[in-house]
Amino acid sequence: MSEWDECADGWEKDKIVIEYSKKAYASLVDTGIVANLKKYESKVRVLDFGCGTGLLTETLIKEFHHQKGGVEVVALDSSQKMIDILNGKRLESVTTIASELSQTLIEKNDCLQAKFDVIIASSVMAFVPNYTETLSLLKGLLKEGGHLVHWDWLKESNSGCEKETKMNNCDKETVEEQDFGLTEDEISTSMDKVGFSQCSISFPFKFIFPDIPTPGQVIMAVAQN
Repeated sequence: MSEWDECADGWEKDKIVIEYSKKAYASLVDTGIVANLKKYESKVRVLDFGCGTGLLTETLIKEFHHQKGGVEVVALDSSQKMIDILNGKRLESVTTIASELSQTLIEKNDCLQAKFDVIIASSVMAFVPNYTETLSLLKGLLKEGGHLVHWDWLKESNSGCEKETKMNNCDKETVEEQDFGLTEDEISTSMDKVGFSQCSISFPFKFIFPDIPTPGQVIMAVAQN
């Protein structure tokens, strides 16, 4: 059972979750990646890594509804309950996987054999057990020239931290002293280590939390294979 299962029922009731998804997608559009994919005559393949209940998946399906070659989204999350909610939406052209990402899963799951044009990961990478190792696995799933785009909370330093902040009502009490997420240095160093040819980092949006003096800044990484 995933620790995120307990968050599933209330996930889409939280305003921050909804707004985060909208802002993340808007910043994805701003990169030009979406516009470029719309020029494809072949099917566009997208991996929504850590998809949750599928907010970004839904948006992508709507965006590429009239795509000439069609679109296929593989939505992967470690929480079965999150995936159950996504499955309940009955979205066309979406295949779901309830599992942690691993080399074994990649080798055995038929949906992960063909490479992806783009991989998105919204507020996920700071929560994986090993950021660099996960980057390497995701890189191996990309087509040559494909993009990995991920958004996470900005961590101010490289020091370890025992606190976590989940975006919905599961856990907000630790935000005030938050030093959880990823730093710009952690991202750029790991991207170089696994061999991405290009990586750009930006700070596309932030959230103001009630009674908390420091806004929650989001860091965005766009890497090309």
